[in-house]
Amino acid sequence: MISALRETPFEGTPAPYPASCRVNADWSTIISPMRTQFIERAEFENRPAECLPCEKLYFPFEGEKVEYSGFWMQPTQLDFAAEVGLTAPESGEYSFLLAAFGGVKVYVNGALCHTMFSYLRNQEQKMTLRIPLREGRNTLYIQCNDLAERDTMVGFRLRYDGDAPLTCNLPAEIDSQELQRVRSVLSGAYLDRFNYFTPDITVHLSQPVTEEMTLDAALQFADAHIPSDFRHKTVVLRPGDDSFSMGDLVDRSVGLVKILLTARVGGCSVSQALQLEYYDPHSMDEMRSADIETRRRNALRFLATHGTPDFQNALAILETGADEERARTIIDQELDRINRRFDCSDFRMPAFFYALKSAHVPEDIKQRLRECILNFRYWFDEPGTDVMWFFSENHALCFHTCELLAGEFFPQRIFSNSGMTGDEHRRKAKRLLTAWFDNFMRWGFSEWNSAVYIPIDVIGMIALYDMTIDPEIRRAAKLALDKTFDILARNSFRGVVAASYGRIYFKNLIGRRTSESSALNFILSGEGWLNQHCFAPVLLALSRYQPDEALLSLYDAPPQGILNESVHGEAQAHLYSYKTPDYILATVLDYRPGQPGLQEHVIQLMIRNCDTQIWINHPGEAVFFGEGRPSYFAGNGTLPRVTQHENRAQLVFDLLDQEVSYTHAYCPLAQFDTWALDGNILYARKDSVWVALYAENGLTITEGGPLNHVELRSPGRHNVWRVFVQTLTADTPMQTFVSIVKDAINHPEIWT
Repeated sequence: MISALRETPFEGTPAPYPASCRVNADWSTIISPMRTQFIERAEFENRPAECLPCEKLYFPFEGEKVEYSGFWMQPTQLDFAAEVGLTAPESGEYSFLLAAFGGVKVYVNGALCHTMFSYLRNQEQKMTLRIPLREGRNTLYIQCNDLAERDTMVGFRLRYDGDAPLTCNLPAEIDSQELQRVRSVLSGAYLDRFNYFTPDITVHLSQPVTEEMTLDAALQFADAHIPSDFRHKTVVLRPGDDSFSMGDLVDRSVGLVKILLTARVGGCSVSQALQLEYYDPHSMDEMRSADIETRRRNALRFLATHGTPDFQNALAILETGADEERARTIIDQELDRINRRFDCSDFRMPAFFYALKSAHVPEDIKQRLRECILNFRYWFDEPGTDVMWFFSENHALCFHTCELLAGEFFPQRIFSNSGMTGDEHRRKAKRLLTAWFDNFMRWGFSEWNSAVYIPIDVIGMIALYDMTIDPEIRRAAKLALDKTFDILARNSFRGVVAASYGRIYFKNLIGRRTSESSALNFILSGEGWLNQHCFAPVLLALSRYQPDEALLSLYDAPPQGILNESVHGEAQAHLYSYKTPDYILATVLDYRPGQPGLQEHVIQLMIRNCDTQIWINHPGEAVFFGEGRPSYFAGNGTLPRVTQHENRAQLVFDLLDQEVSYTHAYCPLAQFDTWALDGNILYARKDSVWVALYAENGLTITEGGPLNHVELRSPGRHNVWRVFVQTLTADTPMQTFVSIVKDAINHPEIWT
């Protein structure tokens, strides 16, 4: 049982970050002044004993963590507790392994027996505990505490490490048989695919229910930046039922969707989450055009209608003459967030300068934008009580862009947070921007090929190209845009960036049509999809930027295929891709093999369309749809050694001692016309393209549950995976391809 999460705004004293911080440094070395103050206050360490009521049943299903991990835009103190009963055969000390984030207090039968106060942000610490238990029933009560800064892991794992048998029991009157029945139903719930185009969204159950059960079924169009509500309905499952519909809760045309299924057991609830991408193709009716200026106008109309309600969405609404009152409501909410310095405020502010020059934005709104600009925090060396992130290349560029344009627009004004004049800000920003562009032109992106973060870089580049009066910065922005869209074009397949990525999330891997980079591709090339993302697409739609035809031709592949190799970032990531009209296979070669990973996506295969795709990784956590970086499907707990030669690739894993001890592939079998598993090789065909997946330690197809027929697992800390893809013909006998593959497998020298 766990308590509710208690969230308390952390009120710190304004302070700058340490001068030693730098962009693209290891995130774990950057300690915010708010965290420093939080640790110095030691409030949790010195807090008198308290009891947070544990009235919620926590069931992690596939994972071990008890957690409330998530994303917080402002510094927030988090507290929660967990309670469980333990029955011991005799009195004595029992050995446990505790792994936790932040501060932890462990109570046994009301007495404090262990503490751990490790406040290293998002870094799990481990500790062996000797817990005194008396014979019979005992109560174990654990309190957790941490400071939330943006993405935050908060929680613990407790594993019994002894030999004598212990029995767990819940401190509530719950029917264990009913709990097991609910668990069986919810753990077996799955969708037949991750991509839907009509509201025929059906949740399937691995087994028909045997007794009547009532579920609260909720659906949310989720966005990382803007809160959104769930829509609910009650589902009554009767004996024999093995599915139910969720489509009647769909109220938008495009977006990433979270489904939450909740059942009550006694006075407690148990929940299971599912994810999907929803895209109504009719939303693109009349949007496509061979003319880029027409696509720009169409994009503004689309984004005004379907966009996430952020500042750029409001700007699109005003620019197209749509609902001004709706735009004002959005702007009110966005200005409140930015004035309170929510994380990612820097993604919005570049659009303020478009609004200030627009004839479609009312003067009273412009005045409020001016006040916000003059009061903003523009870099980490200024004092603040926020936890805005300055230290990745995309955030750095956006902050520098905001500062330069603010200084140019208001050169003689005093900026309240820094005490500097606008002209002083302009000169400082030009120096920082010059260094940023020099680094980028030399090394490329540290967050290479990122379908998530390259669009954020585009915000800054486009705004500088359109808005700055500095000819040197404008020229640098133009060169950077050309290089950026050259990268996107070379690594895109049918409008989708399909490559190895320096940073990615699972939602972006399954949500290809709803990726911001797909919208940028559509505006410039005509291939791709407009979607809910507005940050960069609105600015590109308003921009004068136009790439040349030679660059645009790189979106296509010649019949014989094309090989692309490049090196990106100061870490020298060696990128390799082979693109044909039928498929793209891409990797990052030998990037830190054997080391802990984060969000690096090391191999990507896409065949014929953006839904037929395969990748391989080592799960960074056991929870399927968790908040970890790396997560179950996005990134790697341990990075493999990777090699590729055109249409074949090999990954060699030697796993560290981490949460998950197997590797796996994302492979949605329903997308293929035919497939067969033969020992440790899967063969599959999509139209005329054949693919083979080999794992040295064998392959198992996941049956039932959220990953039904989309996951292939292979056990073992040491493992070798191989991918082979080839265009033949749709009527080629499978045995012909099997012979080709087995001949290649028998020649290991061709894989290295």
